[in-house]
Amino acid sequence: MFEDTIDRLPKRARIRLPTSNYAEIGTRVSVTVSVEGRRSVFVNSDLGGAVIDVLREQSERLRVGVLAYCLMPDHLHVLLQVDGDVDVVRLLQAFKGKTTNLSWGFGLKGQLWQRSFYDHVLRDTEDDSEMIRYILANPVRAGLVDTWNDYPFSGSFAYELSDGL
Repeated sequence: MFEDTIDRLPKRARIRLPTSNYAEIGTRVSVTVSVEGRRSVFVNSDLGGAVIDVLREQSERLRVGVLAYCLMPDHLHVLLQVDGDVDVVRLLQAFKGKTTNLSWGFGLKGQLWQRSFYDHVLRDTEDDSEMIRYILANPVRAGLVDTWNDYPFSGSFAYELSDGL
């Protein structure tokens, strides 16, 4: 009886590429991770700074380069590059788990991040600098600052960024 019903239910679509697409050295992946319920939780500079610290720690530990990042009030944009033997998905799982636990110390409840994330694996023909400009310009487009380098939660752990990028 229930088997008939289960067979007719729509199966959840696989939204992730095969793990190998996220693991090859040199692979660059643009990722957007949203806060659960799109709550604006990163208006607290102490929490935002602590989240950026976790991103740095986990990226160094797992050897995934952070070419650019921008922590907006309700989501994170990041351009990652695989430098070691750990895939981008594993980095994001570790990052999301540690920052969720961290957020509880700042009075937040429940899950910090939405279950999944949006990603785009860059092709060899796609330019890093274009994606970096896009990521860093997010707070400008949102009207939070006049110039990207006025925003405290954006930057790069791989490059020394300049005004002209």
